[in-house]
Amino acid sequence: MVRSCLLRDADAAWPEIHAILRVGMASLVRALYRALGLPPKFEAHSNALPVLSVAGIVGAGVSAEHLAAAVAGVWQMLYSHVLPYLDGVFLPLRLFKAAARRAPSATQSQGVRHAVLMHFRDAIVMPLLPSLDAAAPVCAAADRRRASELGYALPELCPMASIVQMLSMLAALTPTDRGPLHHSARAMAMVLHS
Repeated sequence: MVRSCLLRDADAAWPEIHAILRVGMASLVRALYRALGLPPKFEAHSNALPVLSVAGIVGAGVSAEHLAAAVAGVWQMLYSHVLPYLDGVFLPLRLFKAAARRAPSATQSQGVRHAVLMHFRDAIVMPLLPSLDAAAPVCAAADRRRASELGYALPELCPMASIVQMLSMLAALTPTDRGPLHHSARAMAMVLHS
């Protein structure tokens, strides 16, 4: 795909990149189900194949701590492994655009990293945001308890810091919109620091 984009217009790759990201988000949703020990739930769409959905997680009665830990784990995997890999894979597109000295289109100027984060936000975080908001006080108290027992805090044992980082980064994707992600990130940061 990258090679064909280098031979022709790089903007032509974006529909294919978005299709790849939709499949990738389904893999992350499956990882979330696996971490929570739940059977996956699919949603049927009128003109397409059923899609793996986080709707089965929302009403499954998963504990707040378990949900926060699973979402934090998926976020850490995305942020630490998937984003750097995709940045590297699609680096030739950015270099090609710079070498051609063309003005980037609105889609391309945002980049693959932005597209990955937007897909993650829309597919995973937004449907789970009410559950994460409700989990914040419980998880923050558990995080403080674990940190005091150990004498220090390990990120994998205290997922709320990762959740706040995730929400802050996703809220920054649309800086002019002070929407629910911004408000949740701010409220969770205040709960975490109280």
